[in-house]
Amino acid sequence: MDPLPLDTPAPAAAEPAAPEPTLDDAIAAAEAASGDARRWVRAIVPIIETYSREPERSEAVQGALDALVVTACARLKRLLRSDLPSG
Repeated sequence: MDPLPLDTPAPAAAEPAAPEPTLDDAIAAAEAASGDARRWVRAIVPIIETYSREPERSEAVQGALDALVVTACARLKRLLRSDLPSG
């Protein structure tokens, strides 16, 4: 393999990763969105915030709650992604 010519610029350094958005960030982003999306976020966020795994719950109930939280997270992700500018 041939070495790079001396006039070739060095590759740019990678930018540090942005911090993960919090639920407060999600609410703030949704409040800037349409009224329908805002209502969805206000309904979904408490489900995600209050989720816990408790050993005294039956397996069927815990499985249903797990599925609910997964679906709520997916819906919130779609709502927030729809607010991003395309381009």
